[in-house]
Amino acid sequence: MLASLAGCGTTRWTDTKRTATEQMLVSDAIDRAVSRIDFRILAGKDVYLDTSYLGETVDKEYLTGTLRQQMVSSGCILKEKREQAAFIVEARAGTVGTDHHDLLYGMPSINLPTFAAPVPGAPAMPSALPELALARRTDQQAMAKIAVFAYHRETGAAVWQSGADIVSSKARDLWVFGAGPFQRGTIYDHTQFAGDDFHVPLVPDQQTPDGAPVPVRVSQQRMFNAPSTFPTKPPPSSIATDHSIPMLTSPFAPESSAPLPASRDPLSSDPAWETMNVASALKSTDTAR
Repeated sequence: MLASLAGCGTTRWTDTKRTATEQMLVSDAIDRAVSRIDFRILAGKDVYLDTSYLGETVDKEYLTGTLRQQMVSSGCILKEKREQAAFIVEARAGTVGTDHHDLLYGMPSINLPTFAAPVPGAPAMPSALPELALARRTDQQAMAKIAVFAYHRETGAAVWQSGADIVSSKARDLWVFGAGPFQRGTIYDHTQFAGDDFHVPLVPDQQTPDGAPVPVRVSQQRMFNAPSTFPTKPPPSSIATDHSIPMLTSPFAPESSAPLPASRDPLSSDPAWETMNVASALKSTDTAR
């Protein structure tokens, strides 16, 4: 009876062309690099993101989406067409990639010369000595170097640049006396053992000190405004701008134009305001005559 019920089953396992660890490292490096870019200088402005210079950057779509998210989070008003925007932001990537290295504590495998058996019919001599490792470590890291700069669309005058900084994301696997891997790195919240959380007894996990600022990243959840608070078509005056942020002096303002009041944003391109400036300049000229 039991023999008739015996059987076996198999499970088919497949892997993607790129490992999950590699994809996590690259996306984490992109998140960290983009989180360092402060777009608040363009808060409340109509901005178009130009990604044509990213070329064949690894994970270009993810990088583009992360940049767009960071711009919207900083208060920029994204436009889908260049002609609809007052400012153009060009993005470039100097580096988005991974590398790794291995470290062995012990004796690596050694290939031996092949000899004929001393006695006919005897087993052949081994051609290699196996690896004898007390500990073995594999380190893999992803690096991202991303920069953006902004200019006025109509005049091409420079407005702002972010600067370039190299950011890395790391993962480390460790084997001790054949046990492992013990996994640590920026892509893990805690030390893991073969994919599961690993906690050392009597040793507390690392915590952020009291009063220390917690870094804000684009990968974290954040609520900006409840969707129900927006009307069907928000008026232009409903866009809030943080005037406490220092704004750059307009590099494309004509020298002969009348001075702008201190309360007016120098980067504004309101046609009605420009008409008032022209009328004020003409009135000043007539008075001087």
